[in-house]
Amino acid sequence: MGTVFKALNKVWEEVEARDPYVAIKVLKPELSANKQLVRSLYSDFDRTKMLANCPNIIKVHGFDRDGAHV
Repeated sequence: MGTVFKALNKVWEEVEARDPYVAIKVLKPELSANKQLVRSLYSDFDRTKMLANCPNIIKVHGFDRDGAHV
């Protein structure tokens, strides 16, 4: 569906967080243009936030768009 990047969260690094790294997933351009898919992924993101305290579910910190990139 896209490319996943490992990134250093500079704020978390400054406050000496235990693990300052995050994964950033960027959808393929042809998928980013699919409004129904993006809406569905956002809905999944919204539901996942409610499960943030479950140790077996990855924590999602944000969902955003930058120009054509989702």
